[in-house]
Amino acid sequence: MNWLSLPPELRNNILLQLSRINNTGIYASVSTEWRRFLEKSNFKHLRLHQDCLEFLDQLSEEQTAQIDHIWLNIELTTYTCRVCRKWESLTQTDTNDRVIICAVVRLFSILAKWKHDEKRHLTLELNAYSPSDSAHWFKDCSFGAPAEDKFEVVARSRDFHDLKHGWWRGRVWEHPPNRAIGRPFVPSESLNFEKRGELPLVKVVTKFVLRRQCRRQLKPTALLQLWSALPRLEEIRYEPWQLGEGPLQLPWDLFYGGMISELPKSVKKVTVFEDFNENYLDLLQLGRGHDPHHNPDRVRQPSFHVGAVFATRSREGLEYLSVALLVDARHFFDVCDKNPHWRWDTLKSLTLTSRVMCKDEPDETNVLLTTAAHVAQRMPKLETMTLWNGSRGEACSFTYSRHPEDIYASVTW
Repeated sequence: MNWLSLPPELRNNILLQLSRINNTGIYASVSTEWRRFLEKSNFKHLRLHQDCLEFLDQLSEEQTAQIDHIWLNIELTTYTCRVCRKWESLTQTDTNDRVIICAVVRLFSILAKWKHDEKRHLTLELNAYSPSDSAHWFKDCSFGAPAEDKFEVVARSRDFHDLKHGWWRGRVWEHPPNRAIGRPFVPSESLNFEKRGELPLVKVVTKFVLRRQCRRQLKPTALLQLWSALPRLEEIRYEPWQLGEGPLQLPWDLFYGGMISELPKSVKKVTVFEDFNENYLDLLQLGRGHDPHHNPDRVRQPSFHVGAVFATRSREGLEYLSVALLVDARHFFDVCDKNPHWRWDTLKSLTLTSRVMCKDEPDETNVLLTTAAHVAQRMPKLETMTLWNGSRGEACSFTYSRHPEDIYASVTW
């Protein structure tokens, strides 16, 4: 009996079991069938350090065709205990920004050479981290470092014992100082991907992802530069963190507005979630005192400008829009309500948040829902609308849903 004499179903099951083993490369030489199957499994999702980009550039056309998802995991410079309680210096921020720029520009120059067609879809995910972030104060956090698994990190936290950084036998006995908290969340204000010329156009990428495990704040104008170089971009998943510096919030909101207003017309689906950590916000205020000009909002006050920009852009070909905490649904719908000639001919799903959706604000909640209902009448393809709010100890959600083939809609509160 040889390999080809086995039933196809049995051969496939054997290969599936092989694909679950680490270091499957040694089996690829058994036969052409094994090589093709294992390459498809191994190349489907690539997680790359910036030093691996030369390897990516050497792949054959047959191999690159197997890739569905590229996660570029950019390693930034390290720092010592001498500075782990301090803000990141301007020199180090500039150095880290250059590291990010070099890695992204190199990746784009490689992907620009890949062949594509209308059926080809590739997800590009970015992450930037310093190995020192988890080596000092944030031992129980996942930053995307190599071989890091969030479940393993939580399990290992029981063994952490580092008195210099507030850990006593797996427990936090001293909270990080406010400057240490701000270190992983540094805003990259000088980030400019077109400093050395325009980015090459990459036609193979259709989805862009920047998850919340990337604490470093990549400047919105820089992200727009990336998106503008992706002419087939259809979907964006963007999860920034609330800024830890109050004075930066206003200019940063203006950056958000510019980024959304110039969103490529090819984009059909946008998901934005501005994450925050209430414990960090408490510690920042504790370390600085209650200075309203320097501290971030304890309860985020979204910019009316950003809500208005999202409202305007949502009419221009979007099919799916979800924005959490970065905007207030009241601002979004107020702008829509004041423009009765506006229509949303393509929008199918809309999800927004508002702080007024709570038990202490019944009148404001009713006004919001009434305005949303009026605006929804100008969304002929709308299938789902969700308005929600969530914070420590409280959560609320309103969902309207209608299947295209159903006569009636359903409402969940």
